[in-house]
Amino acid sequence: MRVLIFTDFSDGANRALEFARKHFPDAETRLLHVVDVVGLHKMHDPADSKLAHTALELQQNLTAEAELKLAELGGGIVRYGHPAEVGLEEARSWNADLIAMGTGGKKGLVHLLMGSVAEQVVRDAPIPVLIVGDHDRI
Repeated sequence: MRVLIFTDFSDGANRALEFARKHFPDAETRLLHVVDVVGLHKMHDPADSKLAHTALELQQNLTAEAELKLAELGGGIVRYGHPAEVGLEEARSWNADLIAMGTGGKKGLVHLLMGSVAEQVVRDAPIPVLIVGDHDRI
């Protein structure tokens, strides 16, 4: 069995990782962090080399920080793009049997405006998705 674990390093994501390791100890796992570069691309203006340099530097810093955090958790991979889309593509290409992820618990206007990565993954995933909340028992 292969379990792809999405992480944004939040409490919910950490609980999903803990849950997957506890309940699927023999599974092959892959920890995935997606750097959401949509905002970085909005900063990129080919006419403004200083702004483009800042966006590239920010992406490099976010990547380095994510790689350090992944190493502390036992290793993983960093990808770029929209988290739900990139995560689903990773699940398909790696032939995952299950996706495990936490939920941030956004509510109200923030949820309405930003949507939910977990919601999109559940809606579009071709395989089962395990959602672990901040308060779920492990």
